[in-house]
Amino acid sequence: MTAGRVAACLFALTLASRAPCAGPFVAYRADDDVTVYDVAAATHTNLTNHPSIDAAPSWSGDGRHIAFGSNRTGRWDIYTMRADGTNLRRRTHTLRTEGGTAFSPDGRYIAYGLNIDKPKEITPIAVVDLRTGDERLVTT
Repeated sequence: MTAGRVAACLFALTLASRAPCAGPFVAYRADDDVTVYDVAAATHTNLTNHPSIDAAPSWSGDGRHIAFGSNRTGRWDIYTMRADGTNLRRRTHTLRTEGGTAFSPDGRYIAYGLNIDKPKEITPIAVVDLRTGDERLVTT
């Protein structure tokens, strides 16, 4: 597969996975935290409650996990947690600014953008393998 096709596939993956809904729940950023709205109960639940900025949540395909970007370490990294806010885990460890998460359809990988703080530059895309922790650049 050519680099252009890989980029196109990842772009499509991002579009397909960016929907903030998982059934009757919607994840969104409120007051710099990841919050979930239960449509049926009409309730909002803050899941992260942290002084850092937690942003751009996205659901795993099975609705059991949420990925998001956070600057908890002083720079932006990707984190995951269960849909109830438990089992918070930092997934990336680069010196770049990361964000814009999207789960792969099987839930094994998270694609994310690098250097998202430089809007006039092309954003490279990387993936992290959630089983092994391996990170790799997919596009340049």
